[in-house]
Amino acid sequence: MPEIITEPITPDWKPHTSLEQHIKVFCECCGFMTFSLPYHEFLDDELKQLVSLRYSSAALYLRGRSDKFAIHCEGGDDFEWEAKTHSSKDRWDMTLEALPLAAHMSKWKTHEADTLYCHYDERAGHRGFMVSWVPPIKVIMIPLGAVGSQSNWSDEGRSYFERVCGRVFPDARVIQLNKRVRGSGDPFVIIDEQEKLKLADWRDLILERMP
Repeated sequence: MPEIITEPITPDWKPHTSLEQHIKVFCECCGFMTFSLPYHEFLDDELKQLVSLRYSSAALYLRGRSDKFAIHCEGGDDFEWEAKTHSSKDRWDMTLEALPLAAHMSKWKTHEADTLYCHYDERAGHRGFMVSWVPPIKVIMIPLGAVGSQSNWSDEGRSYFERVCGRVFPDARVIQLNKRVRGSGDPFVIIDEQEKLKLADWRDLILERMP
């Protein structure tokens, strides 16, 4: 079961920023230029606050955009990418925010725009997958409230979550937690550790997209 915490993991959490830098440098060595997509990196403080508190479908989509976009100088397959790290000392499954993953999967199905998930932990090392092929997802967890916030998900946000994830993950079991968990506090999917260990190194997946 996910662990209870007192402090949230934020985008500037050191393991996350270190992995982001690693991915960025590797992309550049392979001829890809990258640029940022998250709303909190280009909006002013007033707009960031407004977006962070809004639970409309458009705002939730905006909050879930990828970390970066990679485009090759000489062609090849451009892609978005996400950096994901692991923090639990007891469980080694891969946990990913559900709504952003659902959005990336939908983009692939409708526009064939692919997103690379780059994951690192001390036990499995570097692993990853493109959303054009997502490993099996059996469980979606809904934590209590949102870490760093004083209110739970609004009815509007919950309804949107149920509609979207019901379409994208129709066979996943949904579990409502009665406590806060490490991370953003948003609903998340669980990819079993054994499935994670079958994944390729994300660096090899980037090499495959070179021209």
